Amino acid sequence: MGSLLSYISIIIKSRSRRPRSRYPRTLRTIALLVVLIFSLEQFVQAAPEAFKPLELSFLQEKPPFHLPLPESVATIDDFHKASEKTLILIQDAHTNTSAQLNIKKTLDHILEAQPGIRYLFLEAGSQDESLSDLKPLASQAARNHVGLSFLKKGKLQGSEFFNLTEDHDVTLWGVEDFALYEQALEAYKNIHKERDAFRTYLSNIQTTINVLKPKLYNKELYHVDELKERFEKEELTLIEYFDVLFLEAHRLGLSLFHFPHLKKLKQLKEKEKRIDFQNAQEEHQRAIDSLPEDKQEELMLLAQTKKSVHSLSRHSNEMIAYFTLLEEMLTTENKAFRKDYPELFGYLEYLKESKKLDPKELLREQTALEERIYTY
Repeated sequence: MGSLLSYISIIIKSRSRRPRSRYPRTLRTIALLVVLIFSLEQFVQAAPEAFKPLELSFLQEKPPFHLPLPESVATIDDFHKASEKTLILIQDAHTNTSAQLNIKKTLDHILEAQPGIRYLFLEAGSQDESLSDLKPLASQAARNHVGLSFLKKGKLQGSEFFNLTEDHDVTLWGVEDFALYEQALEAYKNIHKERDAFRTYLSNIQTTINVLKPKLYNKELYHVDELKERFEKEELTLIEYFDVLFLEAHRLGLSLFHFPHLKKLKQLKEKEKRIDFQNAQEEHQRAIDSLPEDKQEELMLLAQTKKSVHSLSRHSNEMIAYFTLLEEMLTTENKAFRKDYPELFGYLEYLKESKKLDPKELLREQTALEERIYTY
C-alpha cells in the first residue's frame, strides 16, 4: 500500500437530507474540505415539490484525469500523480442505500475499464472478506434480490454487493488496523469526559464577546455580525449570507475585483432570476412521467421515495446528482427533450454552471471579504 503513491479520490453521489448539526456551517464545510468528504448522505429526493433557487454547489470541475464514470454515479474529487502505480480511493457513505448502489456501479465501471485490478481494499475489515464462494449457491437473479435486501438494511456494503453479484475476479481484502481503532475510541472517550467543562469555558468567552461587540462595532457592522451569527446557527443559508456580504461591500464601496469567485457566484444569482421555477417544476414532472417504467423505478430506488412530489434537498451537490441522472436518462430516451422541456433544460444548464464554482476559493474569498468589511 505504501508504494501506491498515486491516488484518485471519488465522491459517490447519494440522496437524502443531512441531519442538522450543532456545529457552525462554516466549520463543518471547512472540515469537509480538509479531511476527505466522508459522508455524502442519501441522493436528493426523487421528485421535488417545487423548484427552488440554488443554494450552493460543493462540486468542483473534474481534474484532468479520466475514469469512465457517469456524473450521476460519481465524480473525481482530487488526484495526485507521483508514480506509475494508481490507488483509487472511494469515499463511502456508510449504510446509505443509494450511495452503496452507486459504489457498486462505480466499481463496475472501473473494473470494465481496468480488468487487471485484483484487489478491493476495505476499511472495518480484516484479511479476506470476499463473498465469491457464495456465487455457485444461487443464480445471479437470486443473489441480486437477496443482496439488495441486505444492502437496504445496512448489512452489506456496495463493494460486497458488487462482489456477490458481478463476475469480476477480484478479492475483497480488509485493511483495518484494529489496534489503532481502539486507540481512537479511547481518545474519544477521554475527550467526551471533559466536554461539559469545555462547553462552560467557551460559553463564558462567548458571553464576554457579546457584551463587548455593541461597544466596539458601529450600527451597520453590528447588524452584519448579527446576520453572520444567524448564518452560523443555520438560520440563513450560505447564499443568503453571501448576499449580506455583497450588500455591505457595496455600501462601503468595496470592489469585487479581487474576489472573482464571489463575483461569479453573484452572476449566477442574476441568471437565477431569469428562471421560471414553477414552469421548470411542471416540466420536470412531465419529464419523469415520459420515462419508461424501468427508468422511473431506477430513480425511485436510488431516491428511496415513492413517485410523488417532494421538496428539494438543501444540499446542492445532492440536487445536482439527481438532475444529472435525470438528464442522462432524458438524453437517451428523448433526443428532443431540450425542445420539449425548455424551462427544465434552462434549469439544468443553471445547475451545470454552479459546478464551476470552486468551494475552496469561495470560502477563502468569503473570509477575505469579511476581513475587509470588519476592518474598513
